[in-house]
Amino acid sequence: MSLSTSISALAQSLRDELYTYKVDNWNTEVLVETYRLDSQVMENTNMKGIRIAIYDGGDSVASAIPGYAQQRGDRVQWGVPYATIQTLNFDLAFFIAERDMDGWNELELIRLKDAVSLWIAKRGLDVSTVTGGALSTFVYGSSNGVTRLRKYAYTTITAYAVYHPEIPNG
Repeated sequence: MSLSTSISALAQSLRDELYTYKVDNWNTEVLVETYRLDSQVMENTNMKGIRIAIYDGGDSVASAIPGYAQQRGDRVQWGVPYATIQTLNFDLAFFIAERDMDGWNELELIRLKDAVSLWIAKRGLDVSTVTGGALSTFVYGSSNGVTRLRKYAYTTITAYAVYHPEIPNG
């Protein structure tokens, strides 16, 4: 399976996981997208709700997953990568409806971050199945703090996986 197909499969898995996610009985859809969120475009909309983006954060053939020194990318002798350490970013955005609700909104964003982090841990157990063997060793890496603009609060989670690129036959 290709990386783009793997990202799409992970996005669908996260959609399925968060299908019933509720914010204090506020009925809102969680949109899970496969491209980076553009905060300036989002600030110009009035779409209320939660948005999550899963996208390629880059890769390295020679790096290791932080905290997992035994999980390294590698090369076969002729220089074709057979595995890379793949970074996947998860942008989380939560609509701030009222400025006086900032603290509540930030806590809800942290609750969403917890839900996504738990999903990453669960997918780490079966990511190879979900992605047809393209990804393995899927783990939480880090996150940044909350950034607040006029309408949305944002945070980004970084996850790592070992990616096994498809090598064409022939």
